[in-house]
Amino acid sequence: MTTQEIETNRFFRYCLRRYESFGPSQLERAKLSLISRMTDNTGWGAEIFWELFEDLVKNNNWSESQVCAYFEVCSIGELEVEV
Repeated sequence: MTTQEIETNRFFRYCLRRYESFGPSQLERAKLSLISRMTDNTGWGAEIFWELFEDLVKNNNWSESQVCAYFEVCSIGELEVEV
């Protein structure tokens, strides 16, 4: 594992613990913040964010906290979504 991968994994674990500690309203605010960041950085609409979010929850069997942590650490440019 490279140093970058180790750091990315460490940051993911930190983000995951943070999101898991959020209450329901804090998690909703965090998701809105992630939507804003994604739409600002990619030009995608909120509907694409929600499709991707729900896909990760349903198909990967991830919790909402895991999805939020993933969005924190992934490079939005690495995500390819057909519109």
